Amino acid sequence: MIFIAVGAFIVAKLAKFVWHIVERTHCKATVQGHFVYPNYRTIISGRYFTHTYVPVYEYEVDGKIYHAEIELQNPDPTAFMGKVEVEYDTADPTVCFILNKRGTMMIKEEH
Repeated sequence: MIFIAVGAFIVAKLAKFVWHIVERTHCKATVQGHFVYPNYRTIISGRYFTHTYVPVYEYEVDGKIYHAEIELQNPDPTAFMGKVEVEYDTADPTVCFILNKRGTMMIKEEH
């Protein structure tokens, strides 16, 4: 039973990795983005708590502003400040990669 659970976990992680590679091949356009704010998170691991920040970046494509967070976690919110290059899919600008990490869309607004 435990082998099935471990196998399913490995297959899920591998599928996510492969899917990100496929998505990355479609991200041929780039635009300048910048740090907007850090999302504060508390990560619970057993009985231990870790406080961390997840950066949110903003970028603009065709008059629409997008906010995306990435899976970098750091206890220092100032570590992410500044400008970044955002790679995005021209057919779907919500699919983006920032600092070689897949962005998770937070906000999409018309400008």
